[in-house]
Order: sequence, then C-alpha cells, then structure tokens
Amino acid sequence: MRSVFSSNSFTQLEQHQMRSIHACYSENISTTMPTILEITGNFEGPVNSTTPATYNQAHYSSRMKRGPLSEFASEAIKEICAYQIERFNRSLWSSGYSNDPTNLLCDELKNWLADSLSIAAITEETQFMVSKRISFLNNLSQRDIFPQGNFSGKTMASLIVNLAKKLREEVNPRIQNELSNSSAREHLSGLIEASNKLIHVTAQFLFYAFRDTENTPSNFSLKNIRFPQTEEFKNIIQ
Repeated sequence: MRSVFSSNSFTQLEQHQMRSIHACYSENISTTMPTILEITGNFEGPVNSTTPATYNQAHYSSRMKRGPLSEFASEAIKEICAYQIERFNRSLWSSGYSNDPTNLLCDELKNWLADSLSIAAITEETQFMVSKRISFLNNLSQRDIFPQGNFSGKTMASLIVNLAKKLREEVNPRIQNELSNSSAREHLSGLIEASNKLIHVTAQFLFYAFRDTENTPSNFSLKNIRFPQTEEFKNIIQ
C-alpha cells in the first residue's frame, strides 16, 4: 500500500513489477520505452498516469482503423477495459492506483492494439511485430510479477496469458494463411505471365516456320523471331 504522503511513488512491489516490464520490453520489442511506461529516477515512480476515461473502449474508437486485424484489436481492448473497470470498482484496498504498473501496462497494450495492430496490413513485418509482442507477453507471464488475486477471476496475470494465447492461436495463423495465399497468387500470376509469353513466342515461330511467302527468312532463329532486326520483319511481327 502506498503512503498517503507519496502517492506518486512506487512501492517496492511496484518497482519490481515496473523493472520487469521494462526488462521484457527491452528484450523483446525496443529499448526505447513508450511514453506511458516512462518512469522517474531509479524506478522511483511513474511519469504518467491513466484515467478512468481510458478504461472505456469508446476512448479508442476514433483511433481504430478498419484493417484486417482491427476486429481482433477491438475485442482485445474491450477485454482489457473490462478488467480495468472491474478492478477500479473494487474496494479501496484492492482497486490499485491509476498510475500503478498494472494500469500503465494495460494502457500500453491498448495503445499498441489501437495504434499499431488495428491499422496493420497482412505483411511479414506485421507477423514479426506480432511475434515480438507474444514473446513480450510470454516473458512477463514467466516472471510471475502480478499476483493471482483473491477478489475475482479477472487478474492481470490471466489477462496477459489470454492475450498472448489469442495472438498466437488466432492472429498469427490468419497472418500466415494470408501470406501463404498471397505467395501462391504471385506464383500463379508469374506462371500465367510466363505461359502467355511462351505462347506468344511459339505462335511467332510457327508463323514464320509455315509461312510460304517471299518474306519468309531463309534461315531463322528464335532470337531473330523474338528480336527482329529489320523494319520489314518488325512490321510482320507486329
């Protein structure tokens, strides 16, 4: 419990939680912390704070884009907000603080979902981004820094596990399938293009081979047919 005289300072447990969050973020995503996770001094306290307004899914609606993964992002934000609201409405001794590591991490996750995942196209870069986020969440879960809780079935620990699982089992397979289908379409398109060129060249060859006119070349080659050197042959080939 924080002292009433240092409500903006982390407790020892919160310091440990925030150090772990920073370590996992640096190892898996970036050494540059997002604004919402910035801290003062030697993890003495938070720079920023959440507000009850950010516990509402509507707060993120204007930032959400209709990308191929936006539906998943929206559902994940809804789940995180529901947890924050439930936690906020607990008794004074168990509701936490608006600027504690739990709420700060929740807002970081929602920011990523709204500003990055919801607008992401299906690319290898997006696949890599999602993989890094899964690793980040898995590492947080393995560190066991959030208590299991005694007040409800909703805990930060379970939230992290569920989000990682959904990214791994729902988002990653969709990205992989789309990439595979896209690659197959590209290969098919290339095959069709190559086949069309072959048919065109073959038709040119047959045209010359079976043409019985004075303009038929006495000796011809595929190269001469494909790249006619004289104006006469250029006109014929057209």
